[in-house]
Amino acid sequence: MSAISASEFALALQAARTAQRLTPAQAGKLCLISDTQVQGLERDDLSGFYTIAYAERAASAYATALKVPLTLSGAPPFGTAPEVPLIDSSLQLPVDAPAVRKPAGPGLRRWYGVVIGLLVVLAIGLAIWRSPSSPPEVAQRPLPVAPDYQVSRPPVPATAAVAQQQADDANEVTAPPPTAEVQMPAELSEEESKSLRFYLVVEQPALVEVQDAMGRPLLAGRQAPTEGRRVPGMPPFTLVTDNPDAIGVYYLGNRIRPMPGADGKFTALFGE
Repeated sequence: MSAISASEFALALQAARTAQRLTPAQAGKLCLISDTQVQGLERDDLSGFYTIAYAERAASAYATALKVPLTLSGAPPFGTAPEVPLIDSSLQLPVDAPAVRKPAGPGLRRWYGVVIGLLVVLAIGLAIWRSPSSPPEVAQRPLPVAPDYQVSRPPVPATAAVAQQQADDANEVTAPPPTAEVQMPAELSEEESKSLRFYLVVEQPALVEVQDAMGRPLLAGRQAPTEGRRVPGMPPFTLVTDNPDAIGVYYLGNRIRPMPGADGKFTALFGE
């Protein structure tokens, strides 16, 4: 079986990256994609992308960063667009076609408006005449009483009642929120890593601030080293850090690399 040659667009991407002396990892940082996805675009291999739309956006961003025209064969869009039938300009109306009626004059349109207004007034009056003078009485039914479930507790001495209440209040205040971070093992198989949406690994202490689409802060402040954790929330996510080399950010199995931002920090927006 003979190998399939790459398209002009894929060959142009590889030639532009080689001419700029960039590695796949360095080229991926220009448009926030992984080195595996960069090599896939240079070989017309879209298996590293989860959807065709995601692959088209990544290919367009990569081509723009390397100044490769999108008019080459094999460039996005990768999907096939439905063919639109052309209108034959040579078609002509038959000679005996009926003439187009002229619109009604201003006088006739004015009479149309008067008639329609009278009909509307008549319909409103008929509806008012048919409506009852007072609404019908609705029989009041007693609402069902919910059963009173009581949890049996051992009797607490009167002297320890205050201490028990303070302990219950302390437990309620210090209870973890429902979006608490879940610790995950560092070593994951390929299938397990793809099933995770947002996975964070902290190798060295670093500032990590994360917000989800609702603006809720998921992480804030300096994070201690950890083997890995899943960060739950609603995408897209906004991440800010002061040391991108000390953390590993993964979304849907793909590594996200923060880019330099303001105030010497690094930011990343992903999960759209």
